[in-house]
Amino acid sequence: MAQIKLCMDPRDVSNAVSLITSSSPPTYLELFNEPDFSYMGITPLTSATDAAAALAPLFQAKTSTTFVGPGLADPNSGWLTQFNDACGKCIDKSIPIMSMHIYSNSTDGVISSIEKFHSTWPSKKIWITELAPSSDPTGQGCIMSEADVIKWMQTVVPRIVKLGYVDRIFWNSGEYGTLMNTSGPKMCDSSLTNADGSATELLKAYSKICS
Repeated sequence: MAQIKLCMDPRDVSNAVSLITSSSPPTYLELFNEPDFSYMGITPLTSATDAAAALAPLFQAKTSTTFVGPGLADPNSGWLTQFNDACGKCIDKSIPIMSMHIYSNSTDGVISSIEKFHSTWPSKKIWITELAPSSDPTGQGCIMSEADVIKWMQTVVPRIVKLGYVDRIFWNSGEYGTLMNTSGPKMCDSSLTNADGSATELLKAYSKICS
């Protein structure tokens, strides 16, 4: 299991600078979580231009930490290109790893999204930092059963690996119930653990895929 430090939004930049310039800097730091989408109103919407200004102190800091690019709700929008222009080509100069969040019940849709992203950033490593069939089963109408989600996982993860340029895949979510419909039938549940912390059948399948 891997955990990557995350500078969630502009409010965290000062603490992030302190972290990466400390005596024990993290190996990696991801820069902003879905600045193009305000998750449940918790995180602020941040334009590409504002994000470039906010993150400037991190790029100016002397550190051994490797930066991972912002993980967008829509990774193939123009936000990252605009950000790169606004920050003086900081992606080209300072971000060797690009992050993607992908939610789609179509396995072909997942692969085409990654291929499009890679065509925009062909020299970069890609990390899929969030992957599941749906981020909101209630709102997105996902009705996949546990067996369906397992089959989706068994299909899409090997296809991603076969692309050859995706270095890491982080399934979402490890915690119980965070991305499923808890008010009705249990559908499209991507939880890797049960409420008591034990492994779900999905985690057991994931372990076999990754072994």
